[in-house]
Amino acid sequence: ALVNRRAFYRFPAGAAEVWVLDQRLPKSDPELPDGLDKTLLGARQRRWLLRTLAASDAQFKVICSPTTVFMPANARDGNWATSFTAERDLLLRHIDRRVSGTAIFLTGDTHLTGVYEADGRFEARAAPIGIPTPNDITLVDPAAAENLRRRDGVAYAGDANHLTLLEIRGRSLELSLLREDGAVPYSRSFP
Repeated sequence: ALVNRRAFYRFPAGAAEVWVLDQRLPKSDPELPDGLDKTLLGARQRRWLLRTLAASDAQFKVICSPTTVFMPANARDGNWATSFTAERDLLLRHIDRRVSGTAIFLTGDTHLTGVYEADGRFEARAAPIGIPTPNDITLVDPAAAENLRRRDGVAYAGDANHLTLLEIRGRSLELSLLREDGAVPYSRSFP
């Protein structure tokens, strides 16, 4: 089942397994000092995520995180890229040491699309379809996408609305960003 009554859950999808995280209900105050006690996941969900990632034999681990992982955004609410980095780094070390296959992060929590690819890490963050343009990000910083493109590891950035499409064919996964106008400005295959 793709929809679950739990706030966080996982499901299989061919060669992939998908984790859907809740980072709202268990979230610590973003103003607290960063450290392992400061969490977006909460202790129960963090234990579940680490345990189930390590136990999964899926070729692709698709982790759907409401907040960005590598590209700073929406700092006032907190995210793994800015103010919860100790928890993020714990997760990344766990993936490096105990998780097989390829980890792919699909994220949100901002109205600016970006793709991060560096050092074996991958994040696709799509600005939601249907929000007004210009939006809160582009009104405050009209050059936000251009500035994001300048950051190390950023393979794509755009201020238009997008959705992320995953297509799993046998042992490969194709990820595409579809712009609201139907264009596909970014795609990547994972063998």
